[in-house]
Amino acid sequence: MGQLTLAVVNDAPREFDLAVELRGLTKPVRLYRYGVTTQDRDRADLQIAPQRDFPQTADQPTLRDQLAPRSVTVYSTYQLAPADPGIVAE
Repeated sequence: MGQLTLAVVNDAPREFDLAVELRGLTKPVRLYRYGVTTQDRDRADLQIAPQRDFPQTADQPTLRDQLAPRSVTVYSTYQLAPADPGIVAE
């Protein structure tokens, strides 16, 4: 299994309980959560960094989280700090 990135949009005005099953995991993976909300819009000082990590295994393949209202959340096996260059190809 290579890298994994999942983008989730919550356009509702309330929180949303997320549950995503990652079937077919052949080895443990760790997903890092990155996210922005409407409160982050137009902030010149906004820095995108991992907010939390989620270890996933074949025995525990379900990613569970709570999405903020009106948010875009990305879960990725890539762990990137704000100063790191982005990844466009592997």
